[in-house]
Amino acid sequence: VLNHEDYVIQFKSYKDELLCSEKFGWAFKDIIFHVPIPITADYIRHNQGKLATDGSTLEGKSTSGFLMFTETDDLLEGGNQVPGRPEDQNSFRAEGAGILALVLLLNNICDKANIAHGTVEVICDSSSALSPQHFAHMTFRVMNQVMTFIKESGNH
Repeated sequence: VLNHEDYVIQFKSYKDELLCSEKFGWAFKDIIFHVPIPITADYIRHNQGKLATDGSTLEGKSTSGFLMFTETDDLLEGGNQVPGRPEDQNSFRAEGAGILALVLLLNNICDKANIAHGTVEVICDSSSALSPQHFAHMTFRVMNQVMTFIKESGNH
């Protein structure tokens, strides 16, 4: 059993690892873990996790926020500014960036906790962001990356 100081060290090293990702570190710039990673992993393993995300665009900048929670606890929350040129920013891209951050985080937790089976419920107010006909609107191809990582998550 880890004591509080061990958890703080664990979170710091895990967060540092996420932020050091050369390709996707931007997705985790602002992340707060409310419970230890092993507890979050148990919720995933027992099909009790819920993921919510939202994105917005204003004056050529897109941001997204995300939350992982259960019926009783907030597990983690975060947000980011979506990279790219101002002319490439739009609400689909912002929404997709939040989904991408959650999928990457979920895959990472499943890898670390050796989770082979488990499900989470995804809550997204822009289901059209998941629709292939909107992929062409995103030069960043956020949703293509999301779909790739979702397919890979089937290997857990």
